[in-house]
Amino acid sequence: MPELDPLREEAELRHLLATTSDPTEPALDLAALLLDEERPAEALQVLDTAAGRRPSPLLRLARAGVLRDLGRRHLAVAELTGLVRELGAGNLGPGVLFELAELQWLEGAGADAAATLAQLRAAHQGDPWCREHHRDLDGLAAEIAHDEGPQRLRVRDLLGNLRGAPLATVRVATLERLVAIADAEPALTLDLAGRAVAIAAADASPAVRAAAVRLARPVPESVDDFCRLALDDAAALVRRFAASRAAELLGARAVPLLLAQLERESDPAAFAALDAALAASGGASALVTASAADTAAGRLAVVTQWRRRCANGK
Repeated sequence: MPELDPLREEAELRHLLATTSDPTEPALDLAALLLDEERPAEALQVLDTAAGRRPSPLLRLARAGVLRDLGRRHLAVAELTGLVRELGAGNLGPGVLFELAELQWLEGAGADAAATLAQLRAAHQGDPWCREHHRDLDGLAAEIAHDEGPQRLRVRDLLGNLRGAPLATVRVATLERLVAIADAEPALTLDLAGRAVAIAAADASPAVRAAAVRLARPVPESVDDFCRLALDDAAALVRRFAASRAAELLGARAVPLLLAQLERESDPAAFAALDAALAASGGASALVTASAADTAAGRLAVVTQWRRRCANGK
């Protein structure tokens, strides 16, 4: 059976979500599709919509997972804690209890994490999952016992921090860490760097988007579009980084793109960066002086000179 087009599949799942008597299965499928497309906030909305029609532990478990992916670990802890309280540890899989303990530990609740691990061992002693994951269980228990704070953070939680950490500085640092992890273990991380950069490129903060431009490694066939989009960013800070990346990635081919942006650039710092990038791409000297970028007349004079240079092939 051929695979559905993602847009068509999403439309069909949304129709089922709205019309079927039990929306649990289409909601879970739709949430998974949206997560694959890096749309976690929409996935959460889908799960909440379905739970509003017909509450289900499966929806709540999925909701906790999405909250974790969004970096809202305290809310994920609350959701999972409520399930354990209502259903009992024996009626939830050991993996669920381990995830709760892990999240509690990451959120600084060591005593709660230890108690959850104790519940897990008491309710699921001898379970194949526990034998298979004994190193994870023992490792987490040892961390909690030493009480020196979390010593490891899963890539999943780093991505959650990148999406949801309140401070832009933390999101930038997280992006840099994820790219470093990808560089160190490329065979194990697949396209982790590309995924992290894509998340950062959609961030509300110009500082995070600028970091994404700085760290991006676009494939050859997408370099032109990458440079064009980065130079068209609403924030001058991002355009400054985009100018140098365009010169770096495109070389002489960047000149028309940079000149077009120079002609409409009004931010002095971004204008100077574009001038420097044009010089690097065209093998010429920069034209911006200390004050040339500060006024409309000064910028126009520089643009005029660059137009002349480009027309003359110099």
